[in-house]
Amino acid sequence: RIRFISADKELIKNYKDYMKVLFKIESFCTYNKGRADSIEFSDKTVYNYFLDKFGYISPPKKSLKKNVPQEFLFADLETTGEILGGLFDTDGHINPHAPHIEFSNKNESLVDQIQLLLLRFEIISTKKETWKYASNTKNKTKRKYFLLHISGNENFKKFSQHIPLHLSYKRQDLQKMIRPVDSNPNIDLLPKEVNKTVKDTVK
Repeated sequence: RIRFISADKELIKNYKDYMKVLFKIESFCTYNKGRADSIEFSDKTVYNYFLDKFGYISPPKKSLKKNVPQEFLFADLETTGEILGGLFDTDGHINPHAPHIEFSNKNESLVDQIQLLLLRFEIISTKKETWKYASNTKNKTKRKYFLLHISGNENFKKFSQHIPLHLSYKRQDLQKMIRPVDSNPNIDLLPKEVNKTVKDTVK
């Protein structure tokens, strides 16, 4: 059984459209999950496709095991941009009022992978820890999350150029943050987490 959970109506519509175009799936079951909806269907061909691409099908509450598959870590730039766009569509946040882009997930390994993928486009981010609850759950149990924080006009412009967001309101919010000014040289620096990764690699 294939399940997609989101509270975003536009994202759900996009998901259904892609499933129809790519796999000819026309029938979906919808279940309410608190503030979110669970969109589900059963299809062995689609199941095997994801099993082949990702190596496993993660059961509920196993998000800590989810990572970007190896073949996508070294994909071409267009594919990498599409992957990042999908991740920021689902788990990303764009705030035009206090200008920044943010990605949040419980899986630190996934967050580290995304930080490195962003560097392929020279987009600089910083990582931090926080405690919060998932907005689409009824039980407001706080858990540790890892955040990627992106700021700086040059980073916003590069993100807009290379990372295709499919949610219209996120694209609009991103454009609001871009200004025709020079970048701050203190922002466009390698994040300390990546500096450590580079140092460990060349030892």
